[in-house]
Amino acid sequence: MEQTSTIKVPGEERLTKRNLWGYSMGGIGRDMVYQLVNTALMTFMLISKNLNAAQVTAVTLIFVFCRIFDGCNDPLMGAIIERTRTRFGKFKPWMMIGMITNIVVVCLMFFVELEGWNWVIFFGFMYLLWGITYTMNDISYWGMMPSLASHPTDRNNITTLANIGAGIGAGLAIGATSLFGYGDLANTIFGNSITAYHVIAAVICVVFAACQTMTFLVVKEKPLPPLEPRVKGGDGPLKKIFKTIFKNDQLLAVAGSMLFYNVGAAVLNLFSTYWVWLRYGYQGFLVTVFSLLTACSAVIIIVYPWLSKRMSRRKIATISFSTIIIGYSLLLIIGLITGATLEQGSQADMICFYFIAICGAIAFFGQTLFYQVLTISIANTVEYNDLKTGSRDEGAIFSVRPFMAKMGSAIGVGIQGLGLLILGVDVITKAISNVENEAYKGLINSEEQMAKVTEILAGADSNMSQWLIVFMTVIPMLFIIVGFTIYMTKYKISEEKYDEICKKIAERDAKLATANGAPIDEVANDEIAFAVPADADENDEIDFAILSDETDAETSDNE
Repeated sequence: MEQTSTIKVPGEERLTKRNLWGYSMGGIGRDMVYQLVNTALMTFMLISKNLNAAQVTAVTLIFVFCRIFDGCNDPLMGAIIERTRTRFGKFKPWMMIGMITNIVVVCLMFFVELEGWNWVIFFGFMYLLWGITYTMNDISYWGMMPSLASHPTDRNNITTLANIGAGIGAGLAIGATSLFGYGDLANTIFGNSITAYHVIAAVICVVFAACQTMTFLVVKEKPLPPLEPRVKGGDGPLKKIFKTIFKNDQLLAVAGSMLFYNVGAAVLNLFSTYWVWLRYGYQGFLVTVFSLLTACSAVIIIVYPWLSKRMSRRKIATISFSTIIIGYSLLLIIGLITGATLEQGSQADMICFYFIAICGAIAFFGQTLFYQVLTISIANTVEYNDLKTGSRDEGAIFSVRPFMAKMGSAIGVGIQGLGLLILGVDVITKAISNVENEAYKGLINSEEQMAKVTEILAGADSNMSQWLIVFMTVIPMLFIIVGFTIYMTKYKISEEKYDEICKKIAERDAKLATANGAPIDEVANDEIAFAVPADADENDEIDFAILSDETDAETSDNE
């Protein structure tokens, strides 16, 4: 009598609304904390910690080293998650542990009152801890996503909504730190920038805790299979993670693309604050307008599911790349022309500022689409890995996404620190820091503080702002060009190929379900030659022709 398989195969399980919204909205607070540290912490230090050139260099090196170390730590965290089994699942416990410990570290970084080298040493320890604790949360949160949705439509929807949540969080954090962190509003409401950052950091930490707690309580993880027993002399969990990553050629392709993308996407925001100060004055409002106009372009991902039903990911990537280049090119040209010809602060100058901000929004419009393509492309390598090895390894695979984000951020911060030192911007920020500390200690009032800062900026070399506009446009274009080229030439899992992968996994699992315990080579014929026995040697070749040149040509014709 023929047996009927009850195994759920990729593509069958459907995403519940509870998991869709509970998971996606949980990302708001966590991206607020990420942007607080990633984009605002450097500015906070420069205007509050009285750092000279040597100390700025040391802080930049700490940023770079810790982010590289933190990125290398991601696979280890992925390995730990893969070996976790609790009544809450394997992802949610680490998500909560990471959230709680990360909040403690963030509060220490923003509230401890040290300056100069004392601050640099303290910051080195705290930033290392920040990366470790954030990794606990980040790997577990994003690793959970592919385990909640395998159906292509569901995966598009949850990826879209999760990125919307992340975009909302990032926009709120960038807006809050720039609008209320310095300038007129900071002085009017809080009296000085240092107090303003204290309040902003505390509020963001509360939102982080609330959002992640909601995800923990609302999202229901799928039942987990029992842990495979460890074989004496076999691979440990960390070695298995690295094998998973380096044997998945499609994962490596999209990871390389994401690395270059992350560097390019970070540079504009890292330099834009100082460009606005030097070009238009110490105004948090203008920085906020510039940042939010670019961030608001992220709403394009709302239509991503609609686009994905009408065109391939490769076509969407091509459209996004063209938009990126157009936006940055216009920003560069208009910025240089107006900076050389218009009187600073004139009506025409301010009108051009909004045109420049819109150009930034056009570039970010394309970047958002491209990032969405890359995120889904990483998620689809989970099934590719399952087909090649018989194991999904979501935690290991999704550890690559934050690893590339951190590596890209490390390179971006290195470029930022080097650029500020080369152009002499650190001299300007040190003078501003002296004034801000005077205001924080009550030695001068807010009006005197603003007058002194305005005088400092007015005395800066006008060439600084011109070179900053070059740094924040040309560098992103170069990195994103490389990232786009890698994706288009190396990543092969199209929509059609993903469906074929899922079909082959279903065939394999159905045969295994009816095997009655027979050895795999007695059950399978050529259709499941890709299913690897548990005792297979690591050097065994896998019969896997889904991504053959012939199939590539057919898919290219279809697209």
